[in-house]
Amino acid sequence: MAYVRKHKPIRSIPKIVKEKPKKEKIKKPKKESITKLEHKLDAVFSKFIRIRDAIKTTGSKDHLICYTCDKYLPVKEGQNMHFCSRRHKILRWDEDNCKWGCVWCNVMLHWNYIVYTRRMQNEYWIDKIDELISKSHTTFRPSREFLEEKIEYYEKQLTILSK
Repeated sequence: MAYVRKHKPIRSIPKIVKEKPKKEKIKKPKKESITKLEHKLDAVFSKFIRIRDAIKTTGSKDHLICYTCDKYLPVKEGQNMHFCSRRHKILRWDEDNCKWGCVWCNVMLHWNYIVYTRRMQNEYWIDKIDELISKSHTTFRPSREFLEEKIEYYEKQLTILSK
């Protein structure tokens, strides 16, 4: 039995495609990520602590005295030491939690914990130290607004201190 086609194959007719005009995308300014804002705040805050402690310990903005070992060093050679670790974000940018220290004390001696604690006890009441420790157990996730406000605040403080 022979196969018979009932219909002719339909030719494909090319479709006329109308090109739609492309809409121009309005580029929004990219917001800095929270991590970048944290790094920026770390830099501004660290500079603030160094200048604050330089004025407090030596009366100048160029040199300061290490909080734990009493070395006299240029401001740029120091680091921001935290009584409660930086991982506790609620205290990471707390002025009472931070002091200026030399690299040797902060890194090699693991922030010279015993001397640091004794000096904190002499400077603050025990209640203040207990408050810092209890605060460190609080969960805190900084928002973009919080970080931007803090950056702005410490930049203003730096301009005031650098006059």
